[in-house]
Amino acid sequence: MRLIVRQGIKLNYLADGLSSDYYCNELAPLDEEICSLLAKRKELSDENPGFPNSDLISKWSQKFGLNENWLRRMFEVYLHGEECYQPPVEPMGFLKFIPVLKSVTLKIFPIQ
Repeated sequence: MRLIVRQGIKLNYLADGLSSDYYCNELAPLDEEICSLLAKRKELSDENPGFPNSDLISKWSQKFGLNENWLRRMFEVYLHGEECYQPPVEPMGFLKFIPVLKSVTLKIFPIQ
C-alpha cells in the first residue's frame, strides 16, 4: 500500500484500487450521472468507442474549461475498455499444472 497526500486528501493505493479518506457527498448525484452517461456511451457505441479527433477534444476543452491533455487522457482510458480492468479468472478446485508440451535440450559431446 502506498499513501500519497494530494491537496490535503490522503490517497491510499491498495491492491484492489484507489481509496480516499475524503469524499464530498454532494458530488454523488453528479458522479452517478457520469456513470449513467458512460453506460449510455458504451451502449450507443456497441462497445467500440473510437477516439475523438484532436479538434473535438480541443473544442471541448475550451468550451468546458478543461485541460486538453487531461481530457485526451480520459478518452484514452475509455478507449481501452473495461476488459483491461477485469480481475483475472481464478480456477476453482485447482490442483496442479500438467505440462502439455515439454522440451529438453541435451548437449551430446562426441567421444574422441
